[in-house]
Amino acid sequence: MGEHVTKSAIKSMTKKELTEAVAEQLGVKKAEGVRVVEAVLNVIEQTTASGRPVNVKNFGKFELNHKPPREGRIPSSGDVVPFEETWTPRFTPGAGFIGLARQTQKNKQ
Repeated sequence: MGEHVTKSAIKSMTKKELTEAVAEQLGVKKAEGVRVVEAVLNVIEQTTASGRPVNVKNFGKFELNHKPPREGRIPSSGDVVPFEETWTPRFTPGAGFIGLARQTQKNKQ
């Protein structure tokens, strides 16, 4: 079996590296890669923030997750604490993305 690698041992791809990879794949200058990545991220952010999900087939879905207001308790005192409603962005990977990730990791072993 393959050696287990912790998440902290894996270096994340930075935005700069992402834009450079996009530019290389498109065969354009780095500045154009930055423009493309910035535009895609901006559209995803603005659309999702407005409440409209962004669904990219086989990649995944970006949407807002709503948690209604509720009450909680402090275990040590039993005091009731109110929690306000929250809206947080959420990404759910699509079947194609999940399959690719599983196959890629399986091939590493």
